[in-house]
Amino acid sequence: RTGLLVPTVETIADCPDRARPWLLLDLVEETAKGFPSRVYAMRVDGAQGHFLDLPHGPGYFPSVSPDGTKLLYATYSFPAGGAPGGSALYLYDLVSHAASLVVTTSGLTYSALSPDGQTVAYVSDYSLRAIDADGTNDRELIHGPNGDGFGYGHPEFTSDPHTVLYVTDGAIGTIGIDGTPGQTLLTTIPGSLQYPNAAFSPDY
Repeated sequence: RTGLLVPTVETIADCPDRARPWLLLDLVEETAKGFPSRVYAMRVDGAQGHFLDLPHGPGYFPSVSPDGTKLLYATYSFPAGGAPGGSALYLYDLVSHAASLVVTTSGLTYSALSPDGQTVAYVSDYSLRAIDADGTNDRELIHGPNGDGFGYGHPEFTSDPHTVLYVTDGAIGTIGIDGTPGQTLLTTIPGSLQYPNAAFSPDY
Protein backbone atom coordinates (compact mmCIF):
# COMPACT_ATOMS: atom_id res chain seq x y z
CA ARG A 1 0.00 0.00 0.00
CA THR A 2 1.31 3.41 -0.83
CA GLY A 3 -0.09 6.30 1.08
CA LEU A 4 0.34 9.79 2.37
CA LEU A 5 -0.11 10.56 6.04
CA VAL A 6 -1.92 13.84 6.54
CA PRO A 7 -1.36 15.73 9.80
CA THR A 8 -4.27 14.42 11.82
CA VAL A 9 -2.79 11.83 14.16
CA GLU A 10 -4.52 10.71 17.35
CA THR A 11 -3.23 8.40 20.08
CA ILE A 12 -5.50 6.04 21.98
CA ALA A 13 -3.72 6.31 25.30
CA ASP A 14 -6.06 4.17 27.40
CA CYS A 15 -5.40 0.75 25.89
CA PRO A 16 -4.39 -2.55 27.55
CA ASP A 17 -0.98 -2.69 25.85
CA ARG A 18 0.34 0.66 27.09
CA ALA A 19 3.81 -0.03 25.71
CA ARG A 20 2.34 -0.18 22.19
CA PRO A 21 -0.66 2.20 22.02
CA TRP A 22 -2.64 2.74 18.84
CA LEU A 23 -2.32 5.68 16.49
CA LEU A 24 -5.30 6.77 14.40
CA LEU A 25 -4.74 8.88 11.32
CA ASP A 26 -6.11 9.87 7.93
CA LEU A 27 -4.48 7.79 5.20
CA VAL A 28 -4.79 8.72 1.56
CA GLU A 29 -4.35 5.73 -0.75
CA GLU A 30 -3.48 5.82 -4.42
CA THR A 31 -5.95 3.53 -6.19
CA ALA A 32 -7.42 3.10 -9.64
CA LYS A 33 -10.36 5.26 -8.51
CA GLY A 34 -8.25 8.17 -7.28
CA PHE A 35 -7.00 9.06 -3.82
CA PRO A 36 -9.62 8.10 -1.25
CA SER A 37 -8.94 8.90 2.41
CA ARG A 38 -9.98 6.72 5.36
CA VAL A 39 -9.20 6.39 9.05
CA TYR A 40 -6.24 4.07 9.56
CA ALA A 41 -5.09 2.46 12.82
CA MET A 42 -1.68 1.08 13.68
CA ARG A 43 0.53 0.46 16.69
CA VAL A 44 3.17 3.08 17.42
CA ASP A 45 5.80 0.59 16.24
CA GLY A 46 4.03 0.33 12.85
CA ALA A 47 2.55 -3.12 13.45
CA GLN A 48 -1.06 -4.28 12.98
CA GLY A 49 -1.94 -1.52 10.52
CA HIS A 50 -5.50 -1.63 9.21
CA PHE A 51 -8.34 0.60 8.04
CA LEU A 52 -11.19 1.06 10.50
CA ASP A 53 -14.56 -0.26 9.38
CA LEU A 54 -16.64 2.56 10.84
CA PRO A 55 -20.44 2.80 10.75
CA HIS A 56 -21.58 5.34 8.15
CA GLY A 57 -17.97 5.39 6.89
CA PRO A 58 -15.58 5.98 5.38
CA GLY A 59 -14.50 8.29 8.16
CA TYR A 60 -12.20 11.31 8.07
CA PHE A 61 -10.47 13.62 10.55
CA PRO A 62 -10.34 11.20 13.53
CA SER A 63 -10.24 12.63 17.05
CA VAL A 64 -9.90 10.41 20.13
CA SER A 65 -11.52 11.38 23.44
CA PRO A 66 -9.19 12.24 26.35
CA ASP A 67 -9.91 8.89 28.05
CA GLY A 68 -9.24 6.94 24.85
CA THR A 69 -12.67 5.25 24.74
CA LYS A 70 -14.43 7.23 22.00
CA LEU A 71 -13.68 8.45 18.50
CA LEU A 72 -15.11 11.46 16.67
CA TYR A 73 -15.00 11.28 12.87
CA ALA A 74 -16.48 13.09 9.89
CA THR A 75 -18.32 11.57 6.93
CA TYR A 76 -19.22 13.17 3.60
CA SER A 77 -21.78 12.69 0.87
CA PHE A 78 -20.61 12.96 -2.74
CA PRO A 79 -23.46 13.86 -5.09
CA ALA A 80 -23.16 13.68 -8.87
CA GLY A 81 -20.18 15.70 -10.01
CA GLY A 82 -17.83 14.45 -7.32
CA ALA A 83 -17.70 17.56 -5.11
CA PRO A 84 -18.39 16.91 -1.42
CA GLY A 85 -21.94 17.71 -0.34
CA GLY A 86 -23.18 17.57 3.22
CA SER A 87 -21.08 16.27 6.09
CA ALA A 88 -21.87 14.60 9.40
CA LEU A 89 -20.02 14.16 12.67
CA TYR A 90 -20.29 10.85 14.53
CA LEU A 91 -19.24 9.80 18.03
CA TYR A 92 -18.08 6.17 18.01
CA ASP A 93 -17.66 4.04 21.13
CA LEU A 94 -14.47 1.99 20.71
CA VAL A 95 -15.74 -0.64 23.18
CA SER A 96 -19.34 -1.19 22.09
CA HIS A 97 -18.67 -0.24 18.42
CA ALA A 98 -21.84 1.87 18.38
CA ALA A 99 -21.92 5.26 16.62
CA SER A 100 -24.24 8.16 17.38
CA LEU A 101 -24.84 11.17 15.15
CA VAL A 102 -23.69 14.44 16.73
CA VAL A 103 -24.44 16.96 13.96
CA THR A 104 -24.96 17.33 10.21
CA THR A 105 -23.42 20.42 8.66
CA SER A 106 -21.25 21.57 5.76
CA GLY A 107 -17.47 21.77 5.42
CA LEU A 108 -16.82 19.66 8.51
CA THR A 109 -13.20 19.01 9.44
CA TYR A 110 -11.67 18.86 12.93
CA SER A 111 -13.42 18.08 16.22
CA ALA A 112 -12.68 17.33 19.88
CA LEU A 113 -14.59 15.88 22.84
CA SER A 114 -14.37 17.61 26.21
CA PRO A 115 -12.72 15.79 29.16
CA ASP A 116 -16.12 15.26 30.80
CA GLY A 117 -17.59 13.87 27.57
CA GLN A 118 -20.38 16.45 27.51
CA THR A 119 -19.34 18.86 24.75
CA VAL A 120 -17.93 18.63 21.23
CA ALA A 121 -15.97 21.48 19.66
CA TYR A 122 -15.84 21.29 15.88
CA VAL A 123 -14.89 23.23 12.75
CA SER A 124 -17.54 23.77 10.07
CA ASP A 125 -16.55 25.77 7.00
CA TYR A 126 -14.78 28.79 8.54
CA SER A 127 -16.52 28.67 11.92
CA LEU A 128 -15.49 27.22 15.26
CA ARG A 129 -18.58 25.75 16.91
CA ALA A 130 -19.61 23.82 20.00
CA ILE A 131 -22.46 21.36 20.51
CA ASP A 132 -23.56 19.12 23.36
CA ALA A 133 -22.45 15.53 22.77
CA ASP A 134 -26.09 14.42 22.47
CA GLY A 135 -26.53 16.71 19.45
CA THR A 136 -28.37 19.55 21.19
CA ASN A 137 -27.45 23.19 21.83
CA ASP A 138 -25.38 23.77 18.67
CA ARG A 139 -23.79 27.22 18.73
CA GLU A 140 -21.15 29.25 16.91
CA LEU A 141 -18.15 30.31 18.99
CA ILE A 142 -16.15 32.27 16.40
CA HIS A 143 -16.79 32.96 12.73
CA GLY A 144 -13.27 33.36 11.43
CA PRO A 145 -10.92 35.74 13.23
CA ASN A 146 -12.83 39.02 13.14
CA GLY A 147 -15.12 37.53 10.51
CA ASP A 148 -12.51 37.60 7.76
CA GLY A 149 -13.09 34.00 6.72
CA PHE A 150 -9.90 32.21 7.74
CA GLY A 151 -10.20 28.60 8.86
CA TYR A 152 -9.41 26.79 12.07
CA GLY A 153 -7.11 23.93 12.92
CA HIS A 154 -7.85 21.09 15.32
CA PRO A 155 -9.54 22.42 18.50
CA GLU A 156 -8.42 21.02 21.85
CA PHE A 157 -10.07 21.27 25.24
CA THR A 158 -7.98 22.46 28.15
CA SER A 159 -8.14 20.51 31.43
CA ASP A 160 -11.25 22.64 32.04
CA PRO A 161 -14.08 21.07 29.99
CA HIS A 162 -15.56 24.54 29.47
CA THR A 163 -12.54 26.03 27.65
CA VAL A 164 -11.35 25.31 24.10
CA LEU A 165 -7.90 25.94 22.63
CA TYR A 166 -8.11 27.03 18.99
CA VAL A 167 -5.62 27.90 16.26
CA THR A 168 -6.22 30.12 13.25
CA ASP A 169 -4.37 32.50 10.94
CA GLY A 170 -1.11 32.31 12.87
CA ALA A 171 -2.77 32.78 16.27
CA ILE A 172 -3.47 30.44 19.18
CA GLY A 173 -6.08 31.32 21.79
CA THR A 174 -8.79 30.07 24.11
CA ILE A 175 -12.54 30.59 24.24
CA GLY A 176 -15.33 29.34 26.51
CA ILE A 177 -17.84 26.83 25.17
CA ASP A 178 -20.49 29.47 25.85
CA GLY A 179 -18.63 31.95 23.63
CA THR A 180 -16.96 33.79 26.51
CA PRO A 181 -13.72 35.36 25.20
CA GLY A 182 -10.53 33.82 26.54
CA GLN A 183 -6.88 34.63 26.01
CA THR A 184 -4.67 35.07 22.96
CA LEU A 185 -1.73 32.82 23.76
CA LEU A 186 0.39 33.27 20.65
CA THR A 187 0.38 35.48 17.57
CA THR A 188 2.85 34.76 14.77
CA ILE A 189 2.38 36.25 11.31
CA PRO A 190 -1.03 37.92 10.80
CA GLY A 191 -2.51 37.17 7.40
CA SER A 192 -0.20 34.20 6.89
CA LEU A 193 -3.06 31.71 6.46
CA GLN A 194 -1.45 29.51 9.10
CA TYR A 195 -3.84 27.48 11.18
CA PRO A 196 -1.83 24.50 12.43
CA ASN A 197 -2.98 21.77 14.79
CA ALA A 198 -2.02 22.38 18.41
CA ALA A 199 -1.89 19.87 21.27
CA PHE A 200 -1.35 19.91 25.02
CA SER A 201 1.26 17.99 26.95
CA PRO A 202 -0.28 15.26 29.19
CA ASP A 203 -0.01 17.54 32.26
CA TYR A 204 -1.45 20.54 30.35
